[in-house]
Amino acid sequence: MATPTSYLDYDAVYATIVLTETDGTPSTRLASLIKQSIQDGYADFLNSYEWSFMRPVVSTALSAGDESLDMPDDYGTLIGGVTISHNEQEKYELTQVPPEDLVEYQKQAQSIPRYFSMEPKSTSSPTLGQLWTMRLWPLVNQNDLTIVYRYRRAIDIIDTGDTFLGGPVHSQTLLSAGYAKFEQYYGRVSGTRTKDYEDKLLLSQKLDDESSVGWTRSTIPYAPTRHLPHVHSAVTVTFS
Repeated sequence: MATPTSYLDYDAVYATIVLTETDGTPSTRLASLIKQSIQDGYADFLNSYEWSFMRPVVSTALSAGDESLDMPDDYGTLIGGVTISHNEQEKYELTQVPPEDLVEYQKQAQSIPRYFSMEPKSTSSPTLGQLWTMRLWPLVNQNDLTIVYRYRRAIDIIDTGDTFLGGPVHSQTLLSAGYAKFEQYYGRVSGTRTKDYEDKLLLSQKLDDESSVGWTRSTIPYAPTRHLPHVHSAVTVTFS
């Protein structure tokens, strides 16, 4: 089959492999173990290293009157500073302050923002899932400003329509991570799958290093986990 990238791709591969390594009879227990292996293997892979794809950079144009901006759906935490550029020339670094310090002054002036606070949203969009907002002060007074920041993605439960972070580049390592988990959960702990995963993980880490020249990993915190990893998906596994 083609290189797996989505949950359903991995689910199909695992189901085929599992039937060859067990008694070949589909069961509710096997289906549950496959789902758990996918989730836990994926979480282990993401938490095993400070991956470059877990730290995207966002550049957003601001408009006059803006006082806040929604953070990405998978926002976990900021990495480094937040900057605003003016006409792509002047650049200012914003100072982060507690939300309560910003609220009192937020609507009293308009200029180039110098301060920001991070606040959880009281409600989130059921479609977009935005959970955090960045508030600015003073309010934006012009249209030629751009705000730039880097953030670390939150680790979320993978679902049927989702694509795995790491994509085709690390697909074989992701597969091995799930195989290793299944080996443990099924009760036949030979260590073969675990060793294979460890070997592939080292290769993935080396590849990620080579694509991240000039970035110091020791300054980056581990990814926050939005949900507990031990949650069974509602996906129905089809054995073929």
